Amino acid sequence: MDNRIPLFLFGLAAFCALLRGFLPKGKGIAAVLAEVCTAAGVLTGLTAGMDLQALGTPLLAVCAAALVGLVLPERGGNAS
Repeated sequence: MDNRIPLFLFGLAAFCALLRGFLPKGKGIAAVLAEVCTAAGVLTGLTAGMDLQALGTPLLAVCAAALVGLVLPERGGNAS
């Protein structure tokens, strides 16, 4: 199996996690898509022969993308 497939799934999960932080509506759907893509990326990475250390970096990128929505201020608010 090609190692590009898990990385594509992690990239899609990071995009959905970022999208969740910026959407006014539909945050739940984007969060569920991010979680499903993350789980699929981990499982396909393990079946492709990647070890957990190699999967840690893309997983950390997805977590960082999910936290961006928490760090940025809400629309119309101030960052304090």
